[in-house]
Amino acid sequence: MPQNAEQAEQARASRADAVAQDERAERVEIVGDGNFCAAALRHQKHLLRRHDDVTAALQARLPDARALARSPAATLATGYLGGHRHPSRLADDQDRLGLPADALSTLRAAARRHGSWNAFVQAGRST
Repeated sequence: MPQNAEQAEQARASRADAVAQDERAERVEIVGDGNFCAAALRHQKHLLRRHDDVTAALQARLPDARALARSPAATLATGYLGGHRHPSRLADDQDRLGLPADALSTLRAAARRHGSWNAFVQAGRST
């Protein structure tokens, strides 16, 4: 859920990029204000929490679990870890992420691993 007009535009652009790569991304809905209830904090960023080095680096800069759950940097890192952002974009995102080299390596490796899987899936669809 975008918090302002700039985030809404970024969300639309990201969705358009995803749709260009995979038509299933059209199912993703960008919602505005409405009845939204966040999951319990212990359930937030579950994928991120599986990578201790990245989580620890982000938590070192944030005051508490709620801040981690709402952090744009944590969300961006989770995108890499889940294979939803291409590793070639990591250099441009380094400043926004503010992570040390070891955590960036973790993101790069995860994004590459998922990228290889996504290429495999795409190749399977074209046959």
